[in-house]
Amino acid sequence: MLGCHVVVSGSSGAGKTTLASSLAEALGVALLSKDRLKEALHAALPATEPEQSLQLSFAAMQVLYDIAGRSSTGLVLEANWQPDVDVRRLSGLTVPLVQVFCDVPPELAQQRLRARVASGERHRVHRDAMAPELLRRMVEDVAEPAEPLTIPGPLLRVDTSAEVDIAGLAERILAKSAAEPAQRFTLQPGGWSNEEQVDAYLARVDRLGPRQAGEEMLVDLLPPQPKRILDLGCGDGRLSALVMAARPSVRLVVMVDMSPPMLARARERFAEDTRVEVVDRNLTEPLSDLGTFDVVVAGCAIHHLEDLRKRTLFQEIAQQLHPGGLFANLEVVQSATPELHAQFLAAVGRDEDDPEDRLAPVDAQLDWMRQAGLAHVECLWRWRGLALLAGVAPLLAT
Repeated sequence: MLGCHVVVSGSSGAGKTTLASSLAEALGVALLSKDRLKEALHAALPATEPEQSLQLSFAAMQVLYDIAGRSSTGLVLEANWQPDVDVRRLSGLTVPLVQVFCDVPPELAQQRLRARVASGERHRVHRDAMAPELLRRMVEDVAEPAEPLTIPGPLLRVDTSAEVDIAGLAERILAKSAAEPAQRFTLQPGGWSNEEQVDAYLARVDRLGPRQAGEEMLVDLLPPQPKRILDLGCGDGRLSALVMAARPSVRLVVMVDMSPPMLARARERFAEDTRVEVVDRNLTEPLSDLGTFDVVVAGCAIHHLEDLRKRTLFQEIAQQLHPGGLFANLEVVQSATPELHAQFLAAVGRDEDDPEDRLAPVDAQLDWMRQAGLAHVECLWRWRGLALLAGVAPLLAT
């Protein structure tokens, strides 16, 4: 059984669909191809205009992600991936990924695009088969060499300008799939005050694809010109670093944590950055003396608090945000059943619960955020027991 999803990527005209079809057969798994799904949808919902074709493309991608997200076994996934959207969605899938990048000279990709429409073999549901102008744009879009997707997992580059050794490629994929079992994370006595536990956590966090996907979504939510940031449960400053990199307008970041090893790493990380203040404080204590902020972020920290404190903390945050300010909480949340929680622990490489965890359901936390006075409250992203909960401080009435 294939233990990963194989993501076939590359430019239009690179031969992705042809390779993906042969590869799925060689691996003995199902193929989810966006174009094939779109063509099947067209049979029931005919598209005769470019806008209708585009809507079927969106529907086909939703079907692809829905099936891939529910599958516990490997599939071959192929589409004309959009880096700004699909990197996040692919990274959030629960099954590990191996990327096969179809490498082809731009001139050959352009030639193939023109030839497939001219031959009459291109299905009429696709926009480039509907209008010469849309084909011209597609040809122009592949004038520059494509790059692989920045998704977690091994990358295999394949020259698709010539015949591909499918059997050999399948063997390489199987070897890559078996080469990197999920890294285990063992809790240590003393919890997050334990140097060994902190070091083990920081060594693996960059390899947690779903965590990275949630962080990317959080960064997407940031207002355009924030100046004052509060980071609750900052750890080594990972989330603050992402925020500052994305928003050069930031002038002050107050980072709060109570773990001595994490605080030491945060201070070391930002030792030369005068915008950063690192504060040693337990989140059970009031935060109102820290000031007011444009953005409050938290990364997998608030779930350590009792529910009553979560509620009062949300109230403090709502009062400390400037009007229109953002609260974005990337959080470990309660799963719907013990079985789903066990699956989440296994997916992140843990054998047991953290005794410091006080997990709460998503819906309850959204209600507490609304009751605290935050507006536009929503769960904007979720992968198993990890969710991004966000809300904004209401604007002042005029």
